[in-house]
Amino acid sequence: MLFLRFWIVSLSFFFSFMTMIIAALKHHGRIAVDFLLSLGIMALIRGLIAAHGQPYEILTNSIAILLLIIGMVILKHFIK
Repeated sequence: MLFLRFWIVSLSFFFSFMTMIIAALKHHGRIAVDFLLSLGIMALIRGLIAAHGQPYEILTNSIAILLLIIGMVILKHFIK
């Protein structure tokens, strides 16, 4: 079970870095804010997958994910 978690987190790291590199190359070195917010959400979700700690840590990660999602919705709504 621990190996499966490690494999999922490692694969997720690989794909997030590859998408960041591809996005930067497509946009001549510039990366959009919503892309960075989505990377932050993915990083927090990886943290939840690999969480072994206290319930307080899981709760704060969940609240951070919710705040980032709300921020993305606000960004998409007001900046078109």
